[in-house]
Amino acid sequence: MFSFGYINEYTGSQRNSVLALVVFFVIGLILLTFASATKHKQGKVA
Repeated sequence: MFSFGYINEYTGSQRNSVLALVVFFVIGLILLTFASATKHKQGKVA
């Protein structure tokens, strides 16, 4: 992952890189949950 390597190189700490990855995954989870809820409201559940 580009962001992992960039943050690791910029800060010199893998801890910050892992934190950034966690943030990306949490944002993705929130977006997927929001998209699923929108689909349920429209009645387009497969």
